[in-house]
Amino acid sequence: MCNTTRVALWPLVGWALWWSFPTLAAELTVSQAQKIALQSDPSIRQFTLSAQALRERSVSQSQLPDPSLKLGANALPTNSFDLDQEPMTQLQVGVRQRFFPGRTLELRGERLRASAESLDHRALDQALQIVQQVHEDFLEVVYLTQADAILVQARGVFGELEDIVREYYANGRAQQQDVYRAQLERSRIDDRRVRVQQAEREARGRLAVWLGDAAYRPVNTTWPALEAPATLAALESSIDAHPALLAARERVRAAETGVDIAREQYKPGWALDLTYGDRSGQDLNGAARSDFLFASVTVDLPLFRAHRQDRELSASQLEADAQQENQADVHRRLLRAAQRQWATLEELDRRLALFDSDLLPQAVLNSEASMAAYQADVGDFTTLMRARLTHYELQLEQARARADRLIAMARLHYLAGELQ
Repeated sequence: MCNTTRVALWPLVGWALWWSFPTLAAELTVSQAQKIALQSDPSIRQFTLSAQALRERSVSQSQLPDPSLKLGANALPTNSFDLDQEPMTQLQVGVRQRFFPGRTLELRGERLRASAESLDHRALDQALQIVQQVHEDFLEVVYLTQADAILVQARGVFGELEDIVREYYANGRAQQQDVYRAQLERSRIDDRRVRVQQAEREARGRLAVWLGDAAYRPVNTTWPALEAPATLAALESSIDAHPALLAARERVRAAETGVDIAREQYKPGWALDLTYGDRSGQDLNGAARSDFLFASVTVDLPLFRAHRQDRELSASQLEADAQQENQADVHRRLLRAAQRQWATLEELDRRLALFDSDLLPQAVLNSEASMAAYQADVGDFTTLMRARLTHYELQLEQARARADRLIAMARLHYLAGELQ
């Protein structure tokens, strides 16, 4: 594992491991939700273990194969099986060691180490994706909780309007239709609350994929604090070090190392064979027969390359080309996503500024003026209802825009490769 990956990954793992579940009565914050999700998700651990396995295998695959032991008898007479009968009869013991062509062993280890580095980066990318997704699901719950609170407030206001209209109707200052209209709008708010609460349950269900039962705890409805990258140029620059792109680069390196391994196969492999032959009996002059020592070298002859080495090299080159295309695609997708989310963030900033400076203050003034006009009997009930509804619709739209802005920022943090 490269030092950069170690520095980036191990604090993340430690962050997840030290966390213990808080009591069920406490409000759930987004940082707590992210820690719980990182602790319970098995995929990060899976990538880490797979990377460790590849590093172990890279050591074994870089070693020479085990030598072969050879035992046998040579020139043994079959009429008597007597070891002393013939002068060439011998018992043999030998060792054979095979050597791979060129730098094959070194390159095999390098390819596996590159694959392990790719898995390390994928583990960090997975953690970033989890943090982003939990942030989005949590923000959806926060928005829906706030939307329900706005609707509760709106229902109370329309209940008060219904009481006023009933009083005016009793005094002959309002029509019965106005009473029905007030009841209808209050019922529509009740229906909308049912839909909002259903959407919240669905959002918590998505959050429960990461958090389990903790997803159903009360949430802290304060909007989480997030800071966007300083500039789009800085964000685009940071993409070059994104874990997803680094993982793709390591896959390219592994594939290119495979090309180097295929080229090494054009070189001959060889094997060394050492054999000791023990002879029994005596020569004609009565002297003991001398033992023999055999040494030989076996060399591969890669003469017929068309259907083996050439095809293997071609396949390796195609695989490397495919990984390079994948790397370019990953970079392109990250870059386009960054540009798209940045544009979304700028648009939402403009909308929220308009809400704060114009829309909501004007809606409050319009609502108050409509109420004053209606009470002074110079305005109609329809205008008052429309003013009140516009005010609460704008509050809901503002809450939605705030949630969408924070979701866009969470996505920008992922694209920048930053844990939030």
